[in-house]
Amino acid sequence: MLTYSQLAELEQTAHDAQVLNVYVNAGELDAVSRRSWRRTLANAIVATRKSLADAPHAERNAFERAAELLDDRVKQLADDMEGAAGWVAFVAPDRVLHAGPVKSPPPPLVEWRTGIAAAPYLRLDREDGDVIVALVDARSADVYRWSAGELERVDRLRSHAHLSRAAHMGDTPQQGFHSGTRGTALTDAAQRALDVGRTRMVHDLVNRLEALVKPDGWIVIAGIRTVTSDVLKHLGKTAAKRTLYLAGVSTDASEVDISRAAVDGRARLLAAHQMEAVTELIDRSVSRRRGVLGPEKSLDALRTGAAREILISEGFFEQHAADAESIALEALAHGARVQEVEGHAALRLDGEAGGVGATLRFASRGAKVKAELAPHGEPS
Repeated sequence: MLTYSQLAELEQTAHDAQVLNVYVNAGELDAVSRRSWRRTLANAIVATRKSLADAPHAERNAFERAAELLDDRVKQLADDMEGAAGWVAFVAPDRVLHAGPVKSPPPPLVEWRTGIAAAPYLRLDREDGDVIVALVDARSADVYRWSAGELERVDRLRSHAHLSRAAHMGDTPQQGFHSGTRGTALTDAAQRALDVGRTRMVHDLVNRLEALVKPDGWIVIAGIRTVTSDVLKHLGKTAAKRTLYLAGVSTDASEVDISRAAVDGRARLLAAHQMEAVTELIDRSVSRRRGVLGPEKSLDALRTGAAREILISEGFFEQHAADAESIALEALAHGARVQEVEGHAALRLDGEAGGVGATLRFASRGAKVKAELAPHGEPS
């Protein structure tokens, strides 16, 4: 799958070229359709060809050359789409610009146009991320990675408490062990050893989790609450913001239950992360610092190079596809990130910003003017 920078470079390369854009959603195909997706794609190409009946001869010839290149590439693919969630191709009349599988199912699309259709591809680059799951009790921690529906155990950590050999009743009495205390001193020593072992395990687990989690990944912790609390307390700020304690998951949970916990935890973390991003954007805009709300203001911020990140609701993507495409292309051209938001965060973005907002690299012009007009010595 293309990285953001690769997609931006591709957009620049194909900015003025005629491109056949193809998005195949394999996730919506049943067992029979997955074997006949070539026919479905071929029918879409025929429909596109018919739509160009009144186009200039040169454009129709360019389309036919691109369609032939696409057909050659499609013949190289396995009937089952190689198990991918989808497949995307950008084909110019003289070469295949890009063709390959994608990790998320895209909305199906076949479109002949100038430049690449970028908005659907940016929607595939959402912050789903892998999930690291840790099941923790006082003596051990099992660590799993959940990625694209697959679960694997990557580590097992133990407390490794070192307990001294208990003295036999016939041995010579030792300091700290005698019959009058009913073994209290030895019991305390054993508990201290357990505590030290648990502390060491927590420290090792924190280091392991922070090493495993990716910038777009998440951490789900389950198990004994006293121990998981210690883990959460010692996680660094960056990792802690992407971590969730999930109650009700046993330390001996099945792989099915662990996978469900990963999906549930990721959904909750992503929803919270997106709501935080929308709230911060609105706060920045209200205080006239580094945020603007609305499609037009966001587009202006992109064109001037002021926009750092664009938030777009799922509803705006679906109901205003042309505007979303314009914003996506400007974002790629000016190095601004695009993040799609869903659920309650999307509803708030729709209600207060028309579905689109931009965080800025520097304070908006309105804020600067306000500062310039403020009386000397008074805060702006």
